[in-house]
Amino acid sequence: MNKIAKEENLNVTGEVADVYNYTISSEYDLVLLDSMLHFYKNDMEKETNFIKRVASELKVGGLLCNFMLKGKKRQKHLKSVINGMDINWEVVSDKYTDYPESNSEFHMYIIKKSKVHYENRE
Repeated sequence: MNKIAKEENLNVTGEVADVYNYTISSEYDLVLLDSMLHFYKNDMEKETNFIKRVASELKVGGLLCNFMLKGKKRQKHLKSVINGMDINWEVVSDKYTDYPESNSEFHMYIIKKSKVHYENRE
């Protein structure tokens, strides 16, 4: 990745960390979650809390890109979590892509954070 970034003169930084404890800095334009979320029974709460935190911490205008194995239940859950937040999202991509190496399809869900809603407090 760094070689391509240098050739294309892109400002790309990669970091290694425990994603469940990593704070998403407001300086990031994009968060890529590739094959991280499965929403299996034993991981449902942990992964749901994780996606809520990442979505909340992502800066306005930032992209949240999630790639996960195709599955109606997990896709429905992801969208339910995202849509249940007080954030406006613009769907950039919501489609499937083939992954021939594993004879599978992945759901590609890319959303852009538009605006955060706050309750009116008097």
